[in-house]
Amino acid sequence: PGQTWPRPWPEIATAVDRAKPDGLPVHVAAALSRVRAEAAQASSSEEVRVQAFVDGALKPRQIRTYEDTPREKVGGGASAEWFSNSLAFKLQVRGAYHPSDDQRVRLDGSYASALIGNWIVTAGAVDRWWGPGHEGSLILSSNARPVPMITIDRNYADAFETRWLSWIGPWRLSLGAGVLESNRDFSHTQLLTIRVAARPFESLDLALGRSIMWCGSHRPCSSRDLKNVLFGNESQLDPNKNPGNQLASLEFRWRLPRSWAPLAIYGQLVGEDGISPNGTLDIKSYLPAKRLHQIGLESWGSIRGNAVRVHAEFADTVCRFSVPNTLYNCAYEHFIYTTGYRFRGHPLGHSIDSDGRSYSIGGTLLDAYGDPWTAVIRRLELNMAGLSAGNTLSRTPQKLYNIELTHRREVKAGTIELGFGYDHVTEGTANDRLRAQARFTFNLN
Repeated sequence: PGQTWPRPWPEIATAVDRAKPDGLPVHVAAALSRVRAEAAQASSSEEVRVQAFVDGALKPRQIRTYEDTPREKVGGGASAEWFSNSLAFKLQVRGAYHPSDDQRVRLDGSYASALIGNWIVTAGAVDRWWGPGHEGSLILSSNARPVPMITIDRNYADAFETRWLSWIGPWRLSLGAGVLESNRDFSHTQLLTIRVAARPFESLDLALGRSIMWCGSHRPCSSRDLKNVLFGNESQLDPNKNPGNQLASLEFRWRLPRSWAPLAIYGQLVGEDGISPNGTLDIKSYLPAKRLHQIGLESWGSIRGNAVRVHAEFADTVCRFSVPNTLYNCAYEHFIYTTGYRFRGHPLGHSIDSDGRSYSIGGTLLDAYGDPWTAVIRRLELNMAGLSAGNTLSRTPQKLYNIELTHRREVKAGTIELGFGYDHVTEGTANDRLRAQARFTFNLN
């Protein structure tokens, strides 16, 4: 099942090995060849790979997507990676000049993994992305720096063999436990993540996700509190009966039949906390409420032999109870954990933060060498009512148009990435902004 990152290389390698290039369009066969080459390189065990990089940006991006763009004005670092059939390690040290969070040295991207049966156990700080969106995820994205976590992920997504469960199709389970930073209202708040995904039909991906903030300094941390937060037994009125802050998501991606069109519909529905059971047995009170929404369309094809993928996407982080009813200062906020669902100054979910809307159209073209050219145009509404207490993008309502252009090219020495962007503010006190960014990665072996 797709809609998540990172993905295990063994599963990808198995999928491309099963694929038959005969009869495929030229651009699809070329993409299959590139993925097979990457998978073969990733399977070359017990080799140490060393890279160095330097990057920088004129006004780093505030609206971050799936792309890994520079977070600071000037940065750089190096990494060393090694893996065998059952173990994998990566040490990546990054340095940042005048960082926004005052942390000059970072280990983002570092991890140690072990394969135990069909499970991958990992300790490290690795970017994670849940959901089918191109522009963001409402529950867990790479917008913020990666949270240090211990995770357990299923390696191969094989279906159950029993006929009672085989209808679920290929399935994946991911569990995680991490610790947020100390510089927040309750230092070292813990983060739990749970996600299960399945593909009951070849054309349909489904997933359920859950993200929980709990514990922390001077907060309830007992096993009973953990049980209460896992079962949603909490009160939205009494802090002493509310062990945590949590979000739950339902995600889907449906690919239309090939005879219709090369088109897929995807979406994400996220509930911000529950209705508040307050000790009742009403099952409705335990269901997620305060809904956030994302919906999108994507299509693919080729232009003169070059692969193209385009998308149109809408995201809304204004909480809704029903169509006409809205609640501001809700998404990614909490009446106990007042720092919110954020890590080092950025939302763990969508980059538009609370009370925002994003309308976007974008696309990626892969040239004959497999190098991507990406463009996206957005209309953004930020902190729409000016009530979002912890909004990291704007303290006041703001509307703007945004355009981003990026290109990545493989060269003999490594990789060059360039990008340009522009914000045109139509409402609000901010000024128009011009951005540029660059990253150079060098292979040292």
